[in-house]
Amino acid sequence: DQDANVAFELTLAENLPPVRSDREDLRRAFINIIRNGIQALHNSGRISIRSSQDNGHVFVVLHDNGSGMSEEVKKKLFQPNFSTKTDGMGLGLAITKKTIDDVGGSISIESNTGEGTTVTIVLPSERRL
Repeated sequence: DQDANVAFELTLAENLPPVRSDREDLRRAFINIIRNGIQALHNSGRISIRSSQDNGHVFVVLHDNGSGMSEEVKKKLFQPNFSTKTDGMGLGLAITKKTIDDVGGSISIESNTGEGTTVTIVLPSERRL
C-alpha cells in the first residue's frame, strides 16, 4: 500500500451538532484535503485531524507535517485549474472551497515551506446558539 507510512491521529469531539451541508459534497471535500495531505507527505509522515465546536460552529483542523507550501503557491490554491501535481485537473480545492462557501462556512490554509500545512474548516451547525 502506497500510504502505508502515513499515520493518522484523530482527536474528534464527541456530540458535535449536525452541520448544514450535503453529506456527499462534504465527504468529497474532506477526502480531497486528506489526499492532498498524503501527497504532500510523499507517502511518509503524519496527518492529524481535530474537531471541536464553539458558538454555533463546528471546526475541523487538518494538519500534515509535509513539505509545506510557498507563499506563491498558497495564493493560487483555490484557483480552478491550478495544481502542483502532474495528475488531476487542479479542481479539487476550488470545488472544496465552493462546497464550504455554499453552506456559509469558511476554509483557510496556513503553510510554511518545510513546516507542513494546516487546513481549518469552519461550518455553521444546524443548532446555532
